Parts: sequence; C-alpha cells; structure tokens
Amino acid sequence: MIKSARKYIEDFKQIKRPFWAFQIEPTSRCRLRCIMCPRTCFSKEWKSRDMSISSYMKISRHFQKVRHIHLQGWGEPLLHPKLFEMVKIAKSSGCKVSITTSGQTFNSDNLERLVAERVDIITISIAGASQETHESIRTGSDLDAIFKNVKWLGNYKKKIRSETPRIHFSYLMTKTNLGELPEFLGIAKGIGVQEVAATNLDYTPALLQDELKIFFDKKISTLQRYIKKIEKTAAGLKLPLRIYPLVMEEEVVCELDPLHILFIASDGKVSPCVYLKLPIDGMIPRIFCGSVIKVPQLSFGDINSQDLIEIWDKREYREFRENYVRRTEALSEAYKDIDLNLFGTMGKMKKAEREMQKALKVFPLPSFCRTCYKAYGI
Repeated sequence: MIKSARKYIEDFKQIKRPFWAFQIEPTSRCRLRCIMCPRTCFSKEWKSRDMSISSYMKISRHFQKVRHIHLQGWGEPLLHPKLFEMVKIAKSSGCKVSITTSGQTFNSDNLERLVAERVDIITISIAGASQETHESIRTGSDLDAIFKNVKWLGNYKKKIRSETPRIHFSYLMTKTNLGELPEFLGIAKGIGVQEVAATNLDYTPALLQDELKIFFDKKISTLQRYIKKIEKTAAGLKLPLRIYPLVMEEEVVCELDPLHILFIASDGKVSPCVYLKLPIDGMIPRIFCGSVIKVPQLSFGDINSQDLIEIWDKREYREFRENYVRRTEALSEAYKDIDLNLFGTMGKMKKAEREMQKALKVFPLPSFCRTCYKAYGI
C-alpha cells in the first residue's frame, strides 16, 4: 500500500540532513550574452541583482539540515562581492559546496580562494573545443583564457596537495558544436579536468534558440551511434563522462528532485527549481515539443519575511510535492518483488513497468512541470 504524504513528511523530519541540496542564486548578473540564455532573450525585462548577505544568513540558519549548497542560478556567481563569505558560512555548517561558472572572471586570486575556502566542486560551462564555436554560443567568452586558468588551477592544487575543488566541465550539446566534443574531451583531460557532463539545451525561451537542440533531430539513431563513439573516446582517456539522454522518457522525479532540493532566488523567493523562477515579471515563456508555452512563476514564500522551513511546510508547497511522493511510493511498490537473481525476473519486470505506467497516469506531474524537459530525463 502506498504511504500517505503525511507519513513521508514525518519520515523526512527524522533525518539529520533531510535536504539533499539548497540551490542558491547569489546573483542574476552576468557579463556574457549567451544566445540560449533567457537573460539575453529578455534583456529589457531582466532584473539584475545580488542576494544580500543578510538574506543569505537567514537561509544559513538551516544549513545543518542540508548536505550540499550549490551556488548558481541565472547569473555568474563569481560576480557576487561576498561569494567567498557565502562559501565559508556553508562549509562551517558541514555542507559540501559547489559553484557553476562561465569561468570569465577567473584569475589567480579568486582561483586560490576557491582552494583556500575548500569549495568541493567547480563546474565550468563550455560550448565548443574552439574559440569560434564556443564564442558563437557563449558570446563574450574567451575559451583560451578558460583553458589556461583551469590548467593553472590544476597545477596549483598539485603544488599545495589539495584534493579540492574537483574540476568539472559542463559541455552544452548543440547542432553546431556536437562535432567538437571528442576533441574537447582530449583538451579537458590534458588540462586536468576530472569529469565532464555533456548536457542538453533543456530550456529554450524562444523558437530561435530551440533550433539548436539535438534531442529532436530527425537523425536521432545516427546521433546515438555517434554518442557511443564519444563514450568510447572518454573511456580511452579515462575521463568520467556523463552524456544526457537524447530520447524523452517521463521520470518519476526529475534530477532537480523537489522532494529533497529547493531553489532560493537572488530576491529571496523560494521555488521548487530554477526553471520556475526567473528574474523577470510575469509568465515564463518556454518552448516544449515545438509549442510556445507560458507557465506562471512559482514561489511559495520569501526568506526575507518568512522562515525557510515554514515556507517548506506551507500547505501549498506540500500539495505541490504530494504527487511526487505518491509517484516515488508507487515506484517502490511496483518493483518491491524484483530480484535479479530469481528465475522469471523478466516477466516480473514487465509487470512492474505496466504498473508503474498506470501509477504515473493516476499521479501525474504537476502542471508546472509537464512542459519541462527535465521531467522527461533530457
């Protein structure tokens, strides 16, 4: 029998650090004009702002309840004047800390600070192996400078014998740069990158940007064979690589898991994820399966006027999460008898899959999430 949402909430409260992550947006400011970014598309409406340190301190009261603090939103985190103070506060609470950056503000001083403040992971967003390709997507970015600074960071870590921060690259796959991914992997390995994620263009605010995505390409089978070759290239380099799927399949809960992760925007508003809270007024435009969709901004409170856990426990927020609770419990119920060592497991697997598909219809995605590619594993 599926547990009640109330039981799930009670179990949640018993865990020492029940939240897997807080994603916190230090700033919505950025110096780049990336062609796929809503900041570029909505430049006239965009609200450029920094989270105040007093707001951050209100969030930090609950850092003992969370395992991981991810400092990233719709802006460049390293532009925030108090970023390293934010890192220090999170680390002092026993949290792991990660930062995603364009790498454009790197210099020896702030790279040394990343090491000194014990940042666990630094992820740099890349869009090509050549300056021409990268800059055509991430307009205003200097790829050669990024590679030079990353290599410096790796050498500096070795010099002082520091294991952190782990250096990750996030490579945005598009129709114009996918051919450079194998070359990029070789470069990444050579400059000391420890892991690469090849990501999809999972949010496009307008049709022009939507044309760049690869996962609806008519030659999908050819692309998948090419992806297999890229995976072999990474294996040969002994470079950990995660390539996001090119085929949509509804997830029980997406990787931004609203049951264990929340997003706090630079203005203090609390939302299930970054895709439901943009620094613009009004509805959020998105393209989904070729259609122009507008979804409402979704926030359940403001940490400047309410306690974060009080916001998390609000009835509206609980109701948003409830179907995700039901979906996860349905998953456990459907697969409870599966044992890979038992004869006849394939039949049980097919039966479990049928039961799970029925459950997904009974407990559908929230309306806000049904037109988000993240909900389909992309």
